[in-house]
Amino acid sequence: MKKCVLMWAVMLAFTGYVAGGVTADESDETCVCTLSDGMEKLPQVSYQVGKESACCEQSAEALAKKSGEPIQFVVADKTYDDKSEAMVALADETESFVNKFATPSTCKVSGKTSIAGQSISCSEKAAAVAKVIDEAMKSVSLAYQVGDEKCSCPNQAKSLAKEKGEPTKFVVGEECTGCPIDARIKLARAKYKAALEALAHMNKEETKPVSTSS
Repeated sequence: MKKCVLMWAVMLAFTGYVAGGVTADESDETCVCTLSDGMEKLPQVSYQVGKESACCEQSAEALAKKSGEPIQFVVADKTYDDKSEAMVALADETESFVNKFATPSTCKVSGKTSIAGQSISCSEKAAAVAKVIDEAMKSVSLAYQVGDEKCSCPNQAKSLAKEKGEPTKFVVGEECTGCPIDARIKLARAKYKAALEALAHMNKEETKPVSTSS
C-alpha cells in the first residue's frame, strides 16, 4: 500500500490532479484557480438568439430585444424554447456529471479503475480516492427553511409550510432558493465542489516530503 501511494504521489507531483488538486510546490492561491477550472467543467446553460449566441441571460435578453427574436436555451447541445425545460435538463445533466465523476469504473481488460477523471492502476489507491469523494459528498446536504425555521426533513418542511402559510425554501450551504430544480443544481454542484476540495487536500498530503528522521 505504501509503495502504491508513493507512486501515486510522484505522478501527481509531475502532472497535478486534473479534477482540482495541486502539486506539492503550488500555493493555496493556485489551488483556488485549479478548483475554479474544475468547476468550469460542470454542465452549463448557454443562450441562442437567432444566429447569435450569448453566455449569460442578460446578454441574451439584450440581443432578443434588439432583434425581436426569442431566446433559446442550450444544454448539452440540445436546444429548448422553454426556460423551465432547459433548467430541468441542466439539473439532470449536472447530477449525471457528478455521479459519473464520483463512481468508480474498472476496466476488465486493463484492470485500471477510472474515477474523478483519473485512470488508476492501483486498486487500493482507487478505493482510497472513492472513499474521499464519498465522504466529501455526504458532508453536503439539502436543508429546508420555512420562515425562520429550518429543518432537514421534507415532510416536516411541508407541514411547517402548511402551518405557517409560507413557501418552502431550499438551502444548500449558504445558498438559498425557492425553486426545487435550482436546488437540485446547487446541491449537485456543492457536492462536486466538496469532492474537488477533498481531493486537493488528499493530493497535498500525499505530496508532502516524507520525513527521514529516526
